[in-house]
Parts: sequence; structure tokens; C-alpha cells
Amino acid sequence: LISDFQKNIQNEEIIKIIRSQTTRAYGLAIKKMKENMSLSELRLTNGDNNIKDMKSIEIYLSQNNQTLIPPVAYINLNGKQVGRAGINKNGYGHFYFSALENDNIPCVVTCSEDEYPEDNIRYLVIKNNAKIKILCVKENNEIDYHIKALRAMERIMPTVISPQKLTSIDFNDFDMIWFSNLYLLNPNMMEKIKTFSKSKPVFITSGKDLASPNGWETITGDLSPMKKEDAYFRVKNIPGISTDEDLRIIQYYQSSLKDKNIIWELATGDPLLMEAEKNIYLLLSPFHFEWNEMGLSPYFTRVISRVIEKMLSVRDLSYEIGETIPIKEPFSKVISPSGEQYQVKDEFNNTMTPGFYSIESANSRTVFAVNIPKNECVQLEINTNNIDMLKWDGVNISDIEKQIKGRNSQTIFYILALLFIVFEMVLLKKGERTK
Repeated sequence: LISDFQKNIQNEEIIKIIRSQTTRAYGLAIKKMKENMSLSELRLTNGDNNIKDMKSIEIYLSQNNQTLIPPVAYINLNGKQVGRAGINKNGYGHFYFSALENDNIPCVVTCSEDEYPEDNIRYLVIKNNAKIKILCVKENNEIDYHIKALRAMERIMPTVISPQKLTSIDFNDFDMIWFSNLYLLNPNMMEKIKTFSKSKPVFITSGKDLASPNGWETITGDLSPMKKEDAYFRVKNIPGISTDEDLRIIQYYQSSLKDKNIIWELATGDPLLMEAEKNIYLLLSPFHFEWNEMGLSPYFTRVISRVIEKMLSVRDLSYEIGETIPIKEPFSKVISPSGEQYQVKDEFNNTMTPGFYSIESANSRTVFAVNIPKNECVQLEINTNNIDMLKWDGVNISDIEKQIKGRNSQTIFYILALLFIVFEMVLLKKGERTK
């Protein structure tokens, strides 16, 4: 396998196939020969909490030469450069700006162009939701402390109903659905929720009392409770929290799901919040004080706000090349970055070009961004266990042959040919003596 062996989906899939179908695999690493800076991710968040209507663009950059002068990112809104942001040694920078009046604002962030210009640019759509409408599903006797936190947020408009009243609700009136437990719902309702998740996020919580059978098991996996006596589980990483001491997890569920997108992680390595399926998020410790004390942290509302923003803005308006885009209104028109137009019935999958796409229908117009996958931009080496890595000076192919076969096969051929010639001459001489 000749590859750059960078940690991305393509390389991981290729190596997985090679390991399953070969008894011995050899790898030859071809690295990018020139210095490269790569914009790997953009995140839109609320800015300074002390300033109303302030937003921030968080910028993540990777480079293969850490000795370079820290780079600068340039921010363009609506086609005009509005500022720049310095990037620190950890590859992070941010840019603050006032919230814009218009919706669906195209934002382009660039860094200095190098020999690989494809990853020197990244696209983002800024969506200005005055209010985020969340449908909160919970039983009347359940005490979930996150409901009070949602009501305390200026931008959030929660509507609380019981599972029994779901049939009377039009899901299209809401931006996301939040379940406080794994309620047992009929198949038609489960299908309706799955359809909703194609375009908007669904947040489900493994409640304190699991229903039997678990009607969500195909999404949640097999769940088993974990608890420490007289001790807390430590949270390893949650954005927005200054110290893990503020977050105390008393008990949680361990899921059998593997290789999922982990949003919040425990020090045990188990997920606390993860994306169980595309656009369906699973919380494994319900917001009850007998399960965790996250609600006692002064940062709790900030954490909830960040995760809601992530679920809504990132999934809704930002995609990776090759991803399929769900179309809400049938027979909409999609316009690509190059101006090509497509009539689409229910989904659009011709997203191989990075840039801004627009979806136009009789009632609305939406802009979304398509980028190179994050894993293609982060410059980390992949795990090459079970692959014999070869070394090459870039000149002599014989060096590779020696490593694979133990010695130069061409030399062996010449030696064998010479032995055959000598042996033939000996036979000829013996034949002459016999005559």
C-alpha cells in the first residue's frame, strides 16, 4: 500500500480491507513533501456571554511544520473581508462579531495559500435563529432539571408535552425534539421520529428506569448501568466547562455501540453523550440529581447552549463532500457552487465540490456549505499495526525489493543464469571426452 497514511476515513477503510484479505501487507509512506497548512474545522458559537447578540467563529488549523510562524486566518462575510484571527501554537483561533440581521449568511475563512490550496479554505453558513423551538417530551411526574435550564435561556423556546400527546403534534413546528426517557412508542411514531431526524436533530435520554423491552435498542444498543459506591465518575471533556471538578456523574449507562461520534466523554473512556445515529444524540446519564450533578455547575446552561448549537447549526447547514442532503420540500431546485441547477425530489447527493449550495422552492431558499472532510485535513498519522512499513530513499527501487524479498531478486537471477551457463559448459566438455 502506497499512501500518505494520514488519519482519515479513506485510509482507515483501505487498511481494514487489506488486513482482512491478505496474510502479509507492506506499506510505503509517501508524505507531503512541502509545508502545508490546513483549515480543518469551523464552529459557530455564542460569543462573550456578557455582551448581547455577540457571536464567535472558532477556527481550527493543522500544519505539518510546527516551527512555522503562527498563521493568520481571514474572515469574509457576504463576500467582504471583515477581519482576521491569529492562530495559536495549538492550531486554534476565534473571531468575534455582532449577530447579523439577515439569515443564511455565507462565511468564508481562508489561510495563506500553499502548494495544497484545496485545504486552505473552509465554508460556513451563519444562521440567525431568533428563537430555537424545542419539543420536550416527558412524563408529568418526571423531574428533569434541564427543563428549567432551557426556559432560562433567552434564545430557547421549549414546549413540554407527555409522550401520549405526540400524535397531536406537528413536528415541522420545531427545530429539535428532546426525549427525557426511552418511551415505548408505536412503530408509526418511531418512523415519524426517524423521518424528522433526516433534517433536524433528535436528543434522546436513557431514563433512570429503562422500559422493557427497550423499543429504542436498534439506536441505543444494549444498555447496562454503571455506578460507583461513595464516589463520582469524572468527566474527561465537555466544551464550555473550565474544570472537570464542576461535573459529577454518579451513575450512567454503558452502551454496546462502538465507533460513534462522542460529544461528551468520561475518564473511563465511555461516552456520556454521543451521536448514536446521524442526527440522533444519546445522553447516557439522565438529568436527575440521583444520576448526576451537572445541574449544580454554574456552567451548565452554557454547556447545554453549546451542544444545542452544535446539533442545530453544524448538522443543518454544513456537510462534507459526498454526503446526501435531505430535501424538505419535493421537487426543489438545487444550485451548485459552479452554477449548475438540479431538480430534486427528496434528496441531493451530487456534493463532490466544496462551496455554497442553495436549495430553492416555492416557499423558501436555504444555503448550506460543503467542505472537505475534517479527517482529511487533520494531519495525524494512522495506526499501522500489522503492516510492515518499508523505508525508501526515493531513488533506488531495489531498496524496496530487498526489504520484501530479503535480497535483490535481480541479483539472484543473474547468479542463477551464470550457474546454468557454467553447468552447460561442463556438460559439453564431458560430451566431447566421451566421443
